Amino acid sequence: SFVKPPQKSLTPAEKLEWTPVLGIILGAIGTLYCVYEFMNGHSLDLNIINLFFLSLGLLLHGSLGNFAQGFKESAQSISPIILQFPFYAGIIAVLG
Repeated sequence: SFVKPPQKSLTPAEKLEWTPVLGIILGAIGTLYCVYEFMNGHSLDLNIINLFFLSLGLLLHGSLGNFAQGFKESAQSISPIILQFPFYAGIIAVLG
């Protein structure tokens, strides 16, 4: 379910979290990158698939706040680990 932003006065950071513009832009960039990689003959590895599903989730939820809330509701006890794992894997790939 989509969550409405809090009705209190929002800080600038909260406005960014609940605006659909940022979520759609980030989701579109990630999705377009995945399509670009696939169309240029690169293989579909685990990182591209993770990025594709993360980007698709951002596009479908609209805002970062909706995405985070939906993620938190669906995997209550392990959501921080699941969300951070692809980022840590990317950091390790860059360092290695």
